[in-house]
Amino acid sequence: TRDFLTNLYNRAYATKTITEMLSQYTYNVKAMLLVDIDDFKNINDAYGHLFGDQFLITIANTFLSIFDENDIVCRLGGDEFFIYMDNTTKDSAIEKAKLVLKEVKTAFAPKIPITSVSIGIAFVENEDVSFNELYDRSDRALYVAKENGKNQFVVFE
Repeated sequence: TRDFLTNLYNRAYATKTITEMLSQYTYNVKAMLLVDIDDFKNINDAYGHLFGDQFLITIANTFLSIFDENDIVCRLGGDEFFIYMDNTTKDSAIEKAKLVLKEVKTAFAPKIPITSVSIGIAFVENEDVSFNELYDRSDRALYVAKENGKNQFVVFE
């Protein structure tokens, strides 16, 4: 159920759990935030893979400090993560995305002066949606964030 490096939920466990949660249709707002570390390869190349591993652990701990214990924080693999919020508001999810952008920027200063992530956010409200549909929406929003210059979040429309 856990990622070997970060101790976050792994993809298989998170996918199964979220699929079950989505199948229990409720009228609350749900959000998925897909997070990708910008230019992570450059960090590994400049500082080495051991530092890269520590970097990922620090990022994971940053996410855990921001999100609630009921949220599912998952490492997909490499430098990609997602967070699923089952009972939230759009404003709350967006505020947490802003906090992620802020906290990641300062997590390694001054050793790494510019650290950023890109985030794609997808919401479900009064809609029956599968895990794959929600993931696809947040993935498309993530790619818009990256294409628009990184270090930002984009909400799927």
